[in-house]
Amino acid sequence: MNPRLLARRTTGRRVPLRAVACAAALLALPVAPLVATSVAHAAAPAPAGAFTQKLTKTPGTNQVTFSFTPAPDNKDSRFVDVHYVVKGAPEGTQSFRMTRGDDGTWSRQASLSGPDFEYWYTYADAKGAAVDTGRFDKDGNPQNTPPPPDGAGAFPLKVQTPPGKDLYLTVVGQVTPGHYSFLRPDGTTIPVYHPADGDQDTEHKDGKTYPKMSFKVSGGANGISLPPSMEGGRIFVSDQPLLMDAARNASGGYDDSGYVQPDANNPQDPNRDTRYDFFEFTYRHDKIAFGGNTTQVDGFSLPMTAELKQDSSGFDKKVGIAGKSASEVIAAYKDSPDVGQAFKSLVNSAGTHISAPRSSPQFRDGGASAHYFDATIDKAWEKWASGFTLADGDTTYRGATKTGADGRPQLAFTRFEKKDGKDVEAGKGAVNKPSTADVAACAGALASGSDTEKFVEARLCAAFNRGVALNDPATWSDASRYYAKGTGVPFNDYAAFFHSISLDGLAYAFPYDDVHEKSSVMILPNADTPTSLTLTLGG
Repeated sequence: MNPRLLARRTTGRRVPLRAVACAAALLALPVAPLVATSVAHAAAPAPAGAFTQKLTKTPGTNQVTFSFTPAPDNKDSRFVDVHYVVKGAPEGTQSFRMTRGDDGTWSRQASLSGPDFEYWYTYADAKGAAVDTGRFDKDGNPQNTPPPPDGAGAFPLKVQTPPGKDLYLTVVGQVTPGHYSFLRPDGTTIPVYHPADGDQDTEHKDGKTYPKMSFKVSGGANGISLPPSMEGGRIFVSDQPLLMDAARNASGGYDDSGYVQPDANNPQDPNRDTRYDFFEFTYRHDKIAFGGNTTQVDGFSLPMTAELKQDSSGFDKKVGIAGKSASEVIAAYKDSPDVGQAFKSLVNSAGTHISAPRSSPQFRDGGASAHYFDATIDKAWEKWASGFTLADGDTTYRGATKTGADGRPQLAFTRFEKKDGKDVEAGKGAVNKPSTADVAACAGALASGSDTEKFVEARLCAAFNRGVALNDPATWSDASRYYAKGTGVPFNDYAAFFHSISLDGLAYAFPYDDVHEKSSVMILPNADTPTSLTLTLGG
C-alpha cells in the first residue's frame, strides 16, 4: 500500500495527498468517474412523491439513460448520484454522478454488462442532506427491495478535547469518488458547495461567505459517526470554525470536485488566525481497508493521538503526540539545540504554528534555505558515478549517475528481478538530479516518471531527509542511523524533532516518511468496519 497517491484539488491545481490505502500510481481524479464500489451512503430514505424518475433503453444495445427530477421545492438539488447492480456481474455496484440539464432534470447514460439489473438514486434534499430512494427494476418499476441499509459500515469517531476547551471538527472527503462531501454532526454528508444568496448555515469573514462545514465538540464527543465510504478524507480539528469553499473548475464556476483548504503560509487565507491540524484517512466498506495517520507533512498547530480499533481482527494501535500541549511542543521545538536556525525560522511570528519545510517558501527557489541539501545532493551524485545499487527483496536497481541525453545530470538504472536464482532485466529508468526544493517537498525530480522511477525516487528522497543518502543504500532501512548528529551530513531537523516526540518514534513529517514503515500510518488487515477511531487532542 502506498499512502501518498490520492489527489485532491484545492485551489484549482492538483496536489499530492498522503491519504492511505490507494493504488500504486499518482491519480488525478476525474470529475465524474464511473467506479465499481459497494455504496453505502449516510442518508435518509426518500419520502414518497419527492421526485420523478424514468429509465430509457436504446433498442438493440446495452445502453440505458437514467433520468431524475427532484421535487419542485428542491429543483436546485446540489447533486444526484445513480447506482445500479447488474445481477450476476462480478463488478458489483456501479455509482456515478448525474448531470443537471437546463430543465432541472438530471441524467446519465451507462453501458450495462447484462440485461437484468436494479438501480436507485441518492440526491440532496432541500436542506442539502443526502437522501436514498428505493430500488427500481430493469423496467423502471419500484421494487420492494429497500435501498442499502442506512449507515451500514459506518463507525464511531470519538474525540477527546482538553478539559474546559471547545474545539471544532470538520470532516471532508470523497463519499462518491471524485466528489467531495463534508460531514454533518448527525452523520449525514452533503457535497461541498459555494453558498448562494440567501443560503442558511453559512460563515462570514472579510466580506465573504463560506459554507458552514465545522461543528463544535466539547469534552468527550462520542456520538459522531463516520460514513462507510470516504476516500481522501481529512478530519480537521481547529480552535475556530474553518472557512473552506468549493474549488473553481475549469469553466470558472464552482463544483464539488475539490475544495480550498487552509494555507497557513497565505496571509490572505481566511483561516490565518486559526489553529488547526488534521488526521487523514481513506476507507470504503468491504472494498478498501481503513487506513489513516496523524501528520505533520504540511505543518503543526495542535498535538493529537489517534487510536484505531477493530475488535474482529484484534487490531488496536495508537499513534501521534501524547501528553503535550501545543504551546509545550512549539516551545520545545524553538528551544531544542538539535533544531537548526533554518528550521526554527519555520515557526510563525505568533508562535502558534510550525510550517513543514515542504510548505514553506524558505525551502523553495529563492528562499533563505533553498540550497540546504545542495551539498549532500552533489556529493551523492559524485559518489554514485562509480555505481549505485538499491535492493528491495528480489528486486535490485543497479546503475550510475551520468549526463542524460538532454544534458542534465541523472541517475540511470536498470531494474532486475530474481528468477531461478538469476537476475533478469525487468526495465530501465532514470532520476534527474534533484534540488533542495525537490527533497524538501518530495516533488519535481523525486515524484515523476514511471512507477519504477517513483519507487527509486521515494527512497532517494527519504534518504536525503533522514541524512543517510551518503551511506550504503543497503543500510537505508536501518532507523538507528537516521538523523545522526556529528556526521556533518545535514538532514531534516523538523522531521527529526517530530519523530523524537511521537509515540514509538512514528511520525509523518515529510511526504515519503512511510518508506521503510517509519510513519504514523495505520492500516487495518481487512476492509471490515473499524470498531472505533479515537482522537485525543492536546491543549
